[in-house]
Amino acid sequence: MKKLLTVLLLLLSLSLCASAEEPTLWPAYDETTGLWGYIDETGAWAIAPQYKQAYRFSGGCAIVGMGEDPDSRPPREGIIDATGAFLLPPEYFVHDDFAEDVFFVMDTSGDEAMMGWFYIPDRFFTGIHWYECVAYSDGPYVCVDDGEVQGLADRATGEIVLSMEYTRTGLYEGTAEDGFIVAERDDTGECELIEIDVGPVELPEGAVIDYGEGVSEGLIPFEMDGKCGYLNTAGEIVIPAQYRYAIGFNDGYAEVGLWEAADAAAIIDRAGNVVMTIIGDRWETGYYGMVGDAMWIGYSDAEWGLVRPDGMELCRFSEPESWLVWPHAPTEDGPIWVSEELGDGEYAWRLLSREDWTLSEPIGQDCLVEGAPSDPHPVEVAPGLWRYVDAYGETVIGDVTCMYALPFEGALARVAFNECAEGYINRAGEVVCSWRISDSD
Repeated sequence: MKKLLTVLLLLLSLSLCASAEEPTLWPAYDETTGLWGYIDETGAWAIAPQYKQAYRFSGGCAIVGMGEDPDSRPPREGIIDATGAFLLPPEYFVHDDFAEDVFFVMDTSGDEAMMGWFYIPDRFFTGIHWYECVAYSDGPYVCVDDGEVQGLADRATGEIVLSMEYTRTGLYEGTAEDGFIVAERDDTGECELIEIDVGPVELPEGAVIDYGEGVSEGLIPFEMDGKCGYLNTAGEIVIPAQYRYAIGFNDGYAEVGLWEAADAAAIIDRAGNVVMTIIGDRWETGYYGMVGDAMWIGYSDAEWGLVRPDGMELCRFSEPESWLVWPHAPTEDGPIWVSEELGDGEYAWRLLSREDWTLSEPIGQDCLVEGAPSDPHPVEVAPGLWRYVDAYGETVIGDVTCMYALPFEGALARVAFNECAEGYINRAGEVVCSWRISDSD
């Protein structure tokens, strides 16, 4: 069971962070040899079984392992192309670490593990140079750390573009937006707004910024004389310091704290105009981004709703105290998927109609709405029973008896029939490949 869940979670992580290129080969297990290879969409072997571990293709590349213990993914991993040829020999520990077009490579052969990365589009390996490398976003940079200070490197070339002078960079929180980033200097502890490849941007006297908020949609929250506002990337004040707090912009809007009360807040647009006010602890209430053309708002009385920027409230729902509601919008015009956390890792999934703003009855207990909007989404309708539905909740593939089902990746979707049996189904719901893995494998 543990082995199966480990593989499924890894595959899901890789599927969510992979490049837009759909895979044409899928990892599969061969019971006869006890090894992994890759099949095509018909289930025929395209790369013969020869690996101890094999993971999904991303941009024409895949991580494979030659070690003995698949649970620990030992440092005998490499990267292959679609022919099975090694692009990086199996001498490392390789992982994707939520970067879209990068595999991070760790060498653990020395006294201390060191890192580099493999840039998938150009098949370029930087070599092993760093104590740590991090890229949580799809921007052009990687945060590199030599064990004492940090800087930024170009992810396509490995060249340093922000000198190693900083304790923290905003890349940990998001990305370097349009060539600008906020970073904390190691020598002074102060944060600077930096135009990469140019240098620090001069700020108004007394303005203090923080790497945690960073640059969001071209604006930077700042504090001056105990009040907060926003700068632009030229270092100019565009929304004066006047709020208790200021959060980074998201989809054209931001949450700010008002002075009328300790729990008073407002949603503002990029010009500083107040769109709406809300009352409540900002960790429980506030603006969480746009869902379609409406703002997702949490209210202080355990309610949530969607409000248009003109102030028109589209819907407002109460939630039981233990529920946490997350809207998802896989299509521009279809209903909105809503997940409700019931506790103990259990969820109920409903659809919120854009026509009359009512919630449907629960569709399933578990659902994965990630991936392309056109892809069917796996929904667990009962323990051990799954269906694939489209963005409108209509069944595309009927009942699939399995323990777990993953989203489609191209032509195939991976499913776990039980604790020891896995395989793939096609978009017609037909099993094209299956295998059993014993506890000794």
